[in-house]
Amino acid sequence: MYHSITFGNKNTWNDWHLIPTSRPVFGLPSLKKKTLDIQGGDGILDLTEALTGYPLFNNREGSFEFIVMDDRRPWHETYSMISNYIHGQRMKAVLEDEPEYYYEGRFTVNSWKSEKSFSKITIDYSVAPYKKKFELTEFELNGRPDFVMTTISRSVYGYAPVSPKLHVSVTNGCAMQIKFINDRLGIDIVADVNENTLFIPEMIMYGESVKIGVKISGSDPVSEDSNGEPINDNLNESITSAVSGSIRFSCSYGGI
Repeated sequence: MYHSITFGNKNTWNDWHLIPTSRPVFGLPSLKKKTLDIQGGDGILDLTEALTGYPLFNNREGSFEFIVMDDRRPWHETYSMISNYIHGQRMKAVLEDEPEYYYEGRFTVNSWKSEKSFSKITIDYSVAPYKKKFELTEFELNGRPDFVMTTISRSVYGYAPVSPKLHVSVTNGCAMQIKFINDRLGIDIVADVNENTLFIPEMIMYGESVKIGVKISGSDPVSEDSNGEPINDNLNESITSAVSGSIRFSCSYGGI
């Protein structure tokens, strides 16, 4: 293992024969801390989570230093090749030691140092605070005549606050609602949804678990007479299609 990094579709070892001078790790993001010192009072007020209910972070920032092992071409050609591909570009980066996650942000070539027996190149990064898994997490809930709450644990959506994408499937003519509860953030909402609904901004998954219920109601006549009136069966009930619907949720699992 060369502890390589894949920037976009270029791998530091396979494409450029670079070896890191130390095991590459993206540094932790710094906390966006907000405090208020009130004169005449003890201590300080911590307002870090006042607006969101959860901590916010700055970008991860740092650098990687590599030894250039490639003697197949002059150093300036390798330097130009790497700079043209990386410098100032925004892309995804994947650590060989952590292949299931990616980091996304902007990368720049900081410096090139030529020494007697080898050269070094330093690549700076400024990436989003949360790493994310490539594979989306998905789960599905069927509509019920009333809200039946299902608990979704952190193992599904991760440690980063996320609003899942909704994929709504509902029988024509039926109405569907979502009830969402996040005790950690004090969220308790009911929202109408249809097949055009993609996101509900207030629906934020964060904390140890959340609760979701899907309610469906109504029906759709499938048989009508020449006057547009529904045709009744032998029990004088309208012939209708089944009331059914479901919602598939998808989100990116994020973490520090």
